[in-house]
This record gives sequence, C-alpha cells and structure tokens, in this order.
Amino acid sequence: MVHVCRVDTYLTTRIEIAGIGSRLENMDTRLLRDQYGDSGNLSSRVALHARFSTNPKGWADWLFEQFDLRGATRILELGCGPGGLWGGRIQTLPSGCQLVLSDASPGMVSEARSVLGEERVDFQVIDAQAIPWADGSFDRVIANHMLYHISDLSRALAEIARVLTADGVFYAATNGKTHMHELHDIIRESVPSLHELSSSFTLENGGDLLRSHFGEIAVHRYDDDLIVSSAQALSAYVRSMGSLMDATEAQFREIDQTIADMVAREGRIAISKDSGLFVSTRLA
Repeated sequence: MVHVCRVDTYLTTRIEIAGIGSRLENMDTRLLRDQYGDSGNLSSRVALHARFSTNPKGWADWLFEQFDLRGATRILELGCGPGGLWGGRIQTLPSGCQLVLSDASPGMVSEARSVLGEERVDFQVIDAQAIPWADGSFDRVIANHMLYHISDLSRALAEIARVLTADGVFYAATNGKTHMHELHDIIRESVPSLHELSSSFTLENGGDLLRSHFGEIAVHRYDDDLIVSSAQALSAYVRSMGSLMDATEAQFREIDQTIADMVAREGRIAISKDSGLFVSTRLA
C-alpha cells in the first residue's frame, strides 16, 4: 500500500515496509536478501577499513568535507544502509533542513531508524529507479557506494536528476577499478570467476554515465590504503563480500589459509585503495 502525504512544500510518499520487496527493482533480490537484509555483512567490511586504514581522516569525515550543505533544505540519501554516515552529524545540518534516509532494504531502514531516531529525519524504503517524490523535491541527493547495485542505472540517474532542484547537487561515491586489487588477486587464486559488483559504476566510467543526466561534473579522490595485520579480520571481510555469494566453504577455507600464511610470513598485507566522489549538478 502506498500513502501519499504533503511534507512542507513537496510531495513525499510513505511506503509500507510489508510487501515492498516484490516492487523493488534496483537490486538483485538475492543480493538484497543475503547481503543487505541487515547490516551484518556491511559492518564486517566497514570494520576492516576503520581498523586498518592508513589515512587518519576516516572516509565519512572526508566525505562530509566534500559535501556543501549550506542552504540545503531537503536532503535525500539513497542506499543509506544503517545510517552510518549520519551519526553525530544530523545536528550540524542547516536549521530547518529535512533529511530523508532511504534504502531498498527494510532491514537497513529499520536499523538506521533505531540508531538515529526520528528527530529531523524521515526514513523510507524506496527503489532508486522510481523515486516517489515530485520533480525538484531535493536540493542535495547522496549515493554512497550504492549505484553499482542498480540494475537500470540510467533510469536511476534520470530519477535522481528529476528530483533535484535546478541548482541542486548530486554526490555519488564509488571505487576505482584497481580498488583493493591485491585482495582480489588473492581471492582469484581460489575463485577464478570472481566478478566485482562495483564494475558497473566506477571512478573510471562514472563521469561518462553521469554526463547524460547532469551538467558540471567533478571528481575528488580519497587518498588511503590498508595495512592489515589480522588474518581473521581480513578473512571476515572476504566472507562478507557480495561477489562471493556462490563461493563454497572449501574455497573460503583455501582463501583463509592463504591470508593466514601471508600474515604469518610478512606480518601484514598491504592493500591499496581507490575511492572517490563525483559531484554533479543538473543539466541546464
């Protein structure tokens, strides 16, 4: 069931969580269920970066330095997950600004609501390919490492451009093709068919994909690497990866052993990172 209501001066649609799954099209249903039904797998990946990254300025802190939220009155995040970007930051938003956190996963939205509370925040379960708001509803839209999960990316980008105001800004974070390639090389020794889920929207091809729907586009890169000294933590990361949902337990054990041997021999595993942010404005 869909409920339509007026909030301030723009149209919003509240979607009941019950039964929404059959109407979500922006993510493979198995990936949505097994990877993003709750924050467990995502948290394993975030934990590795938080513990072993070399840049003392964490990803979220750097990301917020890139955001220009001055004067923003309506902000939409697509693929908010458990709301990790916003802990301790909601109070820094401009006075009167409304934040809408959305995700295709009801479980993620529920977790974000329980962590952040509902003061100044609206929580929604939505499909990024059919954003249920009127044209020009938001002056900022944020998509943090989620566009590569969308099956019809052009459709989603058109929707994002549609709901932006004329002077609105779209922030889209993603990875480059060589992001964590040392780890991928280790995995491919055991799983040669490894396919990176993020390949459909990368720092290399993202500009061209955005150009069909947006005007001025800039890209900012985040300087960071991983120096991992815990085989257990890296193995937990590997087992959380959506691209390995079809890997067998025997393959995981083989990867675990390779990682354990490398850490025992060298004391650490160095993994390069290549992440960044596209900043786009609407076509004139």
